[in-house]
Amino acid sequence: TAEFKGSADPVTIFDVGGLRSPYELRLPERSPEDWRLPATPVPVCFRVFAGKSKRGPVHMGAIAALTRRCARIESPHFIAPFEDVEVRLVGEGRGGIAQAKVVPEDEVEGRFTVQFSWFDDVFRALIESVERGARSAGDGP
Repeated sequence: TAEFKGSADPVTIFDVGGLRSPYELRLPERSPEDWRLPATPVPVCFRVFAGKSKRGPVHMGAIAALTRRCARIESPHFIAPFEDVEVRLVGEGRGGIAQAKVVPEDEVEGRFTVQFSWFDDVFRALIESVERGARSAGDGP
C-alpha cells in the first residue's frame, strides 16, 4: 500500500502484467536496451515537491543512465518512492528542468529512478544526445 496526496486512506497497488482469458493480453516487458549511459554522469540538483510548491533542501546528484521516460540518479540522499521531484541540470544556465516521480523499481542504495512527467527543450536535447552517442546500459549502472 502507499499513501498519495489527496487520498485520505492508503491505496493498495498491484503490479499487473496482463489479462487472462478471454483477452490474453500482456504488457510488453521493458527492454534492458532502453537504458543508455551518458559518456560521463550528468550533474543535476533536485528538490522534492509538496503539493504544487517545492520543499526542503536542494540535493546534488548525477544522472547515470537514461531512457526517453526515465533517469537513474546517483545521490547519497534517499528520496522515497512516489515523491514528486524537480530535476535541474547543473551548469546549463537557463533551462534544463524536468519534473518527475520517483518510482519504486530501483532499490539500490545511493541511487533512485524517476519517471518524467514533463521536461523542457534543454532536457529533451540531453536525452536525444545521450540516445545518439551513448552505449547500451543493459540493466543500467
